[in-house]
Amino acid sequence: MNTDITNPTTPVISCPLDATLSDENVAADHKATLEDADGRADHVDDAVDSPNAEAAKWRRKLRDTETELIAARERIIRYQHAEIERIAAAQLAVPADLFDIGKVTLPALLDDNDDPDPVKVHIAVEELLSTRPGLHKNARVQSVARHANYGQGQSGAVRGSGSNWSGLISG
Repeated sequence: MNTDITNPTTPVISCPLDATLSDENVAADHKATLEDADGRADHVDDAVDSPNAEAAKWRRKLRDTETELIAARERIIRYQHAEIERIAAAQLAVPADLFDIGKVTLPALLDDNDDPDPVKVHIAVEELLSTRPGLHKNARVQSVARHANYGQGQSGAVRGSGSNWSGLISG
């Protein structure tokens, strides 16, 4: 198949992909812009396949991978905390108290596979409740007068004369 009129001996192969490649696109493809973590751009001319362009490409891939790894680790830590708090919720009124008040660290509650260990969680909760029983889910806190009486009203449980509004209106 020959579609070149100027040189009948040179075959020209037409392909839909060839139509998208122009001299401008090819020239633009030879310039690569790489951004590092600080947002700075490194302009690399890889028209001659320089080693710097290859190294810059691998540095960018490394930075992207490290960012993804950090995000994945943070997500796993959040899941571990949530699972430990779910286990502790059976006994604690506020499950986050295990970390906040009990000062228990996450690695202390994980097993060898870095999964939350229910036995370790229950032991840590029991230790916390032995020192702070008011943190228990069903703790009975003694009722204490919220406001002190400074001589401005009746003290104690003195009942009135038994009269009320309904007796006054009806009678």
